[in-house]
Amino acid sequence: MRRFDKLSMITRLDAERALALGADRAGLRVDGNAKYAGLIQRADPEAAEGLRARLNLGQAPLLVAGSVRSGEEEPVLGAFAQLLQSHPQAVLAAVPRHVEKSPRWLQTCARLGIAADLWSGLSDETPRKPDTQVIVVDAMGVLMPLYGLSRVAFLGASLVPLGGQNPMEPAAWGLPVCYGKSMEDFIDAAQALEAAGAAKQVNHAGELTAFWSHCLASPGQADQMGQAAREVVRRWSDAARTAAGLILRELKPQGAL
Repeated sequence: MRRFDKLSMITRLDAERALALGADRAGLRVDGNAKYAGLIQRADPEAAEGLRARLNLGQAPLLVAGSVRSGEEEPVLGAFAQLLQSHPQAVLAAVPRHVEKSPRWLQTCARLGIAADLWSGLSDETPRKPDTQVIVVDAMGVLMPLYGLSRVAFLGASLVPLGGQNPMEPAAWGLPVCYGKSMEDFIDAAQALEAAGAAKQVNHAGELTAFWSHCLASPGQADQMGQAAREVVRRWSDAARTAAGLILRELKPQGAL
């Protein structure tokens, strides 16, 4: 470990692990996660607006359940069914991580008595019918712009033990974010968002319903959460630039520039 001149770590926990392995504290830095660079730029309002016509939302609030996985059909759709009792105009876009799982989401909607349709069956000319409450997105590349039309986001692979999905993507749009307890693959992002008051862990369908309901019933507080989320992404977007600058400064004395 002491052969490294500089170590740029994601979190303080990562830095402590490096120290435990023998790293030199003088060359150790905590700079955040460089992989989130460019997310703010990917939150393109024009791309989001391009989806609005086929969703036919009007004044209906859109919720997005992103990259959901097998085993989450019942809790996510059950939570939404409960939400409809107090917010009957709400619309849910459920985006399975694997497109081929879309029929399972339609089947669960039918069992719960929720009117649902496939994204592939919609277009600007044949948009969502006003009584369709769930859109199951059976297409790739739609999730990121869908966040731009949403009021709040749920991240899948988290109510089942699959490590979660990237909460920084909806955060880049300025959305309040929630997810289940399995966020091992994105623990640094989840902790940063929670520390900023921009995200919340929900442990079961009842807590998911409560979070959705709170965001719809208290738009001012939801906006504050969303602004805090976007600020976290903005701050972390500098991590790649910081890492590049660090590398360039270390190379320069050796005549590499």
